[in-house]
Amino acid sequence: MEACPDWLRAIVLLEMNTGMRRGEVVGLTRKGKVTVTFRRAARKAKIEDFRLHKLRHHFASWLTMKGENIITVMELLGHKTPAMTVRYSHLSPGYLKSAVEVLDDLSTAAEWKG
Repeated sequence: MEACPDWLRAIVLLEMNTGMRRGEVVGLTRKGKVTVTFRRAARKAKIEDFRLHKLRHHFASWLTMKGENIITVMELLGHKTPAMTVRYSHLSPGYLKSAVEVLDDLSTAAEWKG
């Protein structure tokens, strides 16, 4: 975010926290200026291969990892199917590890009486 000019920070935060499509966000501003400036800011921050659209994936991923159900995320993103929303929701390795660790209590608490 530090690499973004002030006016671009507001746009990035808007997209990151709403999941709006680039066209919806850019419709509020001048398309070319937003895209070019975002690319420059990403390069300045030494972030490779990052496009404004990826903020929709960020939005979906964070909602999912915070426990929101896939249908709600689907509605917020404007997707027609849960399958498309699943493609947008990338779960972090730490999140996945925590999900598996839930089973640790199961194996130690029951001590497998059998």
